[in-house]
Amino acid sequence: MATFYTGNTGRSTGPHLDFRVWDVNKGGYTDPSKFTDRMMVGDQKLTDMFSVTSPYGADRGSYIHKGIDYATPVGTG
Repeated sequence: MATFYTGNTGRSTGPHLDFRVWDVNKGGYTDPSKFTDRMMVGDQKLTDMFSVTSPYGADRGSYIHKGIDYATPVGTG
């Protein structure tokens, strides 16, 4: 299992986790929501602890979001 850390980089407006899943067969990002129930922070599910601030497929004006953003404090891992 991979470890993910949160921060505030790119075009963001605050600390968050941008969770993305690359589909090697499709050659592009796929909807990561079918994997979120496996994401844990300690012994709790990430989805029970933090809210979604930007869903997969959100229109961001100049691009379509390819991940799910969760509002998490910097360093959450």
